[in-house]
Amino acid sequence: MPVAIDLQGELSCARCGYELKGLSITVVCPECGVPVRATILARVDPQADELQPLFFPRITAWGMVLWTSAALLATVVAWLLKAEDLGVRMRLPAGLHYLVPGLALVSGLGAAVMVRPHPLRAPGVLPRPGLAGTRTGSILAFVGVACHVPLAVALYHAYVASGAPAEASLARLMAIGWVIVILACLRPNARLLAARSFLMRTGQIDRQQMASLIALLLVQALGESLRLLTLRGQWAHQELLTLLAEILVMAGASLFTLGLVSMWIDTLRLRRVLSEPPLSLRKLVG
Repeated sequence: MPVAIDLQGELSCARCGYELKGLSITVVCPECGVPVRATILARVDPQADELQPLFFPRITAWGMVLWTSAALLATVVAWLLKAEDLGVRMRLPAGLHYLVPGLALVSGLGAAVMVRPHPLRAPGVLPRPGLAGTRTGSILAFVGVACHVPLAVALYHAYVASGAPAEASLARLMAIGWVIVILACLRPNARLLAARSFLMRTGQIDRQQMASLIALLLVQALGESLRLLTLRGQWAHQELLTLLAEILVMAGASLFTLGLVSMWIDTLRLRRVLSEPPLSLRKLVG
């Protein structure tokens, strides 16, 4: 009942103040393009002031794009190198192997914007309890950024300085482990930044798919572990284990690549939102 009363009468746009009375909930503000649902959510949830002003909006926006773009490009290069190893005839440029660890470092450079994008908040403060936006969350994000260095080292041994197949498999397994650590550490602050995008575009707070990417990496790690076991010894049903390892690795890597493409598209959408001033929900209801 209080919500119904609150939504009666005038309804000014959360960003530009344009009067939205009479418009459908499915449309956007004619003046600035903010979804009407976002303004309604702002009226219903006055505690949604988690969207604090960013210290460097444009740098943060492009840093997020750089983070996912470099990671996606490194993944594509890894797929090309994998295809070449399988016998696919391609004229790949010399030195392409160095791009994989190099792009991992570039991705870490972009991820640095998530360490402390805006002022810290006290732990447990509504509306989003947890580590996002807290000092602990910033420390975790810093660890995630720093882990790009050992990731690049592992990728170097996997694609550049790899000797025996078992050594390359072990290096890839270590790289998968570092990627899991990176995603787990960056996830809280990344989700907090992603909340801006979903609030602005669809009027709802959604969750990033980083947890599902971690699950896919665990599948790939299981396959890589089986491959490493088959390369280092003889086992009963050796051919079956080798086939199972290849299936797990290819399935996990393929789905992970698709998820990475989705995350890259999300950061492209997020770039424009981060560059703009945040919604001032407290002003709207005050």
